[in-house]
Amino acid sequence: MDMIEEVLKVARMAGAGLVQNRNQCVLITLDVRNVFNSAPWRLIDATLQRYAAPEYLVKVLRSYMCSRELLLNDGECLLVIYGVPQGSVLGPTLWNTFYDGVLRLPEREGVKLVAFDVAVIAVAYNAQLIEQLVNPTITDIVEWMCKKGLQLAPDKLEYLGVQLDTRLSFREHVAKIVAGARKAAAALGKLMPNVGGPTQCKSSLLMSVVHSLLLYCAPVWADSVQPVQKHKHLLLQTQKCAALRVARCYRTVSDMAALVFAIMPPAFIQATGRKSAKMAKKWSVALSKREMIEETIGQWQLLYRPQPRRRGRNASFHYVVM
Repeated sequence: MDMIEEVLKVARMAGAGLVQNRNQCVLITLDVRNVFNSAPWRLIDATLQRYAAPEYLVKVLRSYMCSRELLLNDGECLLVIYGVPQGSVLGPTLWNTFYDGVLRLPEREGVKLVAFDVAVIAVAYNAQLIEQLVNPTITDIVEWMCKKGLQLAPDKLEYLGVQLDTRLSFREHVAKIVAGARKAAAALGKLMPNVGGPTQCKSSLLMSVVHSLLLYCAPVWADSVQPVQKHKHLLLQTQKCAALRVARCYRTVSDMAALVFAIMPPAFIQATGRKSAKMAKKWSVALSKREMIEETIGQWQLLYRPQPRRRGRNASFHYVVM
């Protein structure tokens, strides 16, 4: 999330101010194909030595990575000499140590490199100037990767799993996570019939998969989604698929009622809560779990606040989703 927020910060600064004075901002993402399995061990070893890592530590890591084999289904073994051990604590650290070289390439004024996945951000007054800045930078990165035996995946259209559109509205990202969450909810729903299915606690645990998909990088897009009713409606409809199974309701139950029965705060409220928790942590303000829950419930309660609405001469009340 820190990397994505850095990209958004540069983009928003470029688009600030009067229209005639605004700069153009271009983001180019460069993803390495088969990323963790591509780092040659000899280059990781050389990087550690170049950064003056203690000799005993280099020897320990050298021993840790050597003599690894991949066992195939037919019993054949292949010697492994590439990649960092996935699932290990050391894996990301070893990769970052090796990959740090790309961030040490000379930067041109108006160009910023951001990793984990490398993002090239260029800011200039017009497209011609951006092209003059970006092309040499891309060439330097590609040459560095070729020397290290890495290959790019040019078909990737997202940055760290988040879809970024030109207006930073996160419209495409919401559509993507909603589609994935609906598939997960439909698949899990087959395991949870309304009659004779698992209890509500077990169903909630299973359906937490849906929320993990819906709320991926939520602090990044929470503020952009909050004022857009269409985005919130899509999130609610997806949550309803999960809530109906958890609460064992009929499909005729409304989305908001189903969420109440299933004790599921709307996803856009949970996203705002996660952003608040992240900001509090950034400013070293400790928020207890109870305080976070109370804040979420308070915002959820506001959705049911009665709003006056006049029809002719008589005043009536209705409930609105804000």
